[in-house]
Amino acid sequence: MCPPSYYFKDSDVRDMTFKKYTIIYEIKPDEKVIEILDIFNRKKP
Repeated sequence: MCPPSYYFKDSDVRDMTFKKYTIIYEIKPDEKVIEILDIFNRKKP
């Protein structure tokens, strides 16, 4: 499991890095769902 998000204060929102991209997702345990909130290239300003 990935650490809590640097960009959000919610502990259910997490960051994952894959190659040059950061994927921000939210875990919804009551619904048994993972929702992708954003995908962005971490090298761009």
